[in-house]
Amino acid sequence: MTLNNHEMDRINRYVEAGFKDIPDCLKKTEVMDDIKQRFADATEDLMGRGKAFEDAMNKAIVDFGNMDEILTGLREETGDHNPDQYSKNALMFSVFGSLSIIALLSFVNFYYTPDVIWVVYPIFAILWWPLGLFFFGNWRKGRRQ
Repeated sequence: MTLNNHEMDRINRYVEAGFKDIPDCLKKTEVMDDIKQRFADATEDLMGRGKAFEDAMNKAIVDFGNMDEILTGLREETGDHNPDQYSKNALMFSVFGSLSIIALLSFVNFYYTPDVIWVVYPIFAILWWPLGLFFFGNWRKGRRQ
């Protein structure tokens, strides 16, 4: 039993939806074609055993398992990392780093020169680090949408 065009389109759309976040490259195309062929073969086999297309496709998907490992491997190979997660990590690092530096400077100020509160001036300069990352991350996110 062979699949008609409508059934193949359904399989193609399912696989392509799973790979939509991966940048286009030759490896992505090869892996997608292989998975499409596996789904088509498994669905045809199950339909040959008397299952309806919907049941056969769902069973093929369940038997194949989760595509997360394949997607993670492709992301690593293509060098595609989640830029939102990178921005969030950089922002959190800058916040904690700034707080650490401010705490150190505050200690030095109040321990060695308690009569002169000079720590306010470097605090303004240090706060530009996380503020810059925050606004740059939001600007970049807005440009991608």
